[in-house]
Amino acid sequence: MYAANCLGELGPKLDLCVFADTQNEATWTYEAIDWARKEFGHITPLITVTAGNLAESWFTGQESSRREENAMGAAMPFHLKMPDGSKGFAMRTCSDRHKISVVRKAVREFLGLKPGQRVNGIYNCEMWLGIAWEEAANRVTTSSEEWITNVYPLIERRMRTYDCAEWMKSHGFILPKKSACVQCPYRSDLSWMELRESKVDWDAAVSFDRRIREEDKFISSKSDPEKSQLRGVPYLHASLKPLDEVDLDNDQDQMDLWGGECTGGCGT
Repeated sequence: MYAANCLGELGPKLDLCVFADTQNEATWTYEAIDWARKEFGHITPLITVTAGNLAESWFTGQESSRREENAMGAAMPFHLKMPDGSKGFAMRTCSDRHKISVVRKAVREFLGLKPGQRVNGIYNCEMWLGIAWEEAANRVTTSSEEWITNVYPLIERRMRTYDCAEWMKSHGFILPKKSACVQCPYRSDLSWMELRESKVDWDAAVSFDRRIREEDKFISSKSDPEKSQLRGVPYLHASLKPLDEVDLDNDQDQMDLWGGECTGGCGT
């Protein structure tokens, strides 16, 4: 979407492209961002913004209030083994805290607005989201901010992921892989297998998966360490097994959960 716009093949020229870095993306995502910035950054600025290391923030404590941002970490949608043996699913605030909020903050700063300065009635922003046609049913949303209008250029043109890939190849560009945090529980088994091809990324995911159980910091607030935010034992994989013990080559028991859960805010 960014490349096509910079080449004048997709809509009016954008003012800014924002990459919200969780500091836990797969290696190939950072390579794609570096490539895009070198290729098109002179046409439309591509900036990187971050709310810090998402994986580490989880261990600072789970949030009980959005107003306690300095004290709270972002919640992740872990698969849970409940006390009675059933499966559960943890709440999620990671996309909002590490993607959506930081992108909006970056746009406000780009407009020259100070923290708390009024924006409604003064500015209107069209925010393009790179969601493909096949994802339309589950990932198209209306912005909760009055001054922001979400726009989906790929969906408007009925461009599927396949079409985007073909467009990239036709221009001789690199073919980026799907972006997601290495420890994201929404990965399908095929996605985990792909991640496993990168030793650095796979080791990071396995280490995080092990750590969320070993450190036993399933708390809701630093001020109330006895209050459990997770009612069960967390795992990254739906099988409720340690990630490095899952037989990804044969089981294929974790379906792609992006369509059913993700709101699309990461595709900015």
